[in-house]
Amino acid sequence: MSAVTGPLYRLARISNGSIWLGCRDVDTVEGFMKTLTQICDITLTNDFWAVSLPNDLATSSPRSPSLFAYHAALVLLDARALFSKIKVADLLDPSMHANRAAVERHHFFPKGFLSKQSITGIRDTNQIANYALVEWGDNVNISDQAPADYLPNMKARFSQTELERMYRLHALPPNWEHLDYRDFLEKRRELMAQVIAEGYSTLIAEKIQEEIEAVAFDLSKLVLNGESEAVEFKSTLRTNLHTGDKDPRMELAVLKTLAGFLNTNGGMLVMRLSDDGTPVGIQADDFINEQNEPASWLILSNLVWASSYDQSTRSFR
Repeated sequence: MSAVTGPLYRLARISNGSIWLGCRDVDTVEGFMKTLTQICDITLTNDFWAVSLPNDLATSSPRSPSLFAYHAALVLLDARALFSKIKVADLLDPSMHANRAAVERHHFFPKGFLSKQSITGIRDTNQIANYALVEWGDNVNISDQAPADYLPNMKARFSQTELERMYRLHALPPNWEHLDYRDFLEKRRELMAQVIAEGYSTLIAEKIQEEIEAVAFDLSKLVLNGESEAVEFKSTLRTNLHTGDKDPRMELAVLKTLAGFLNTNGGMLVMRLSDDGTPVGIQADDFINEQNEPASWLILSNLVWASSYDQSTRSFR
């Protein structure tokens, strides 16, 4: 997974080495990831996606971090290679071995075509915005044809829906085959930046979903499974159900349970349930003029605070 996400996170290195400075005193994986995420949030602004990144894509370097980020985004977005039904992820799979690479970099505007327009410099013809990942057979067939000549045959193999998705993920502007080469490069860099942003957003969405799943639980299933070392039921917060009176021992029992969880591997305290999982309700605690759940939890919070805070030292026990 790091081979995919790494290139996207490397984009934040544009912030003058702030990742390494920010992580200089971090000595845990969790701390590093937290710092890295913070720097990404600060660095990857709207201006970055709209201005800085398109400018970074104005290069012919085959080792450009921005190019790697674009390829990583294609993998994350489950894109197919240009003019192909094979996924980019499969074509880039390092475990695949063959006499000739399954995927090749194709010039949208071939070198032979550009030379006829007096564009011959490597830095001009090999701009990364002039490249796409294609199957080697298609690359051979295209050869040095003009875009307007080879594109119709390629498009005929796909439905309109497939073409629309292909154009979006491969960052192709409308009628690109008829654009001036310089205009094409400028427009495609902007669209490539948008694709990278879309790929990066999937990482954020996955992280949020993981956090949601981490805290989500099925209460009914938990009750059905009963009490355990990590689950404790309490009928009331401060009322003794046997006497019907307020009893400090009830509060102490709740605090002991919480302390036990905090000093071991954690756990979950479920209030208003008897030991066998039968609902008791909030009425049993008889909160005067406070017959609602938020008020009872406020009282519990105050109880925990009062029992753990030492007024003389102004610190937590």
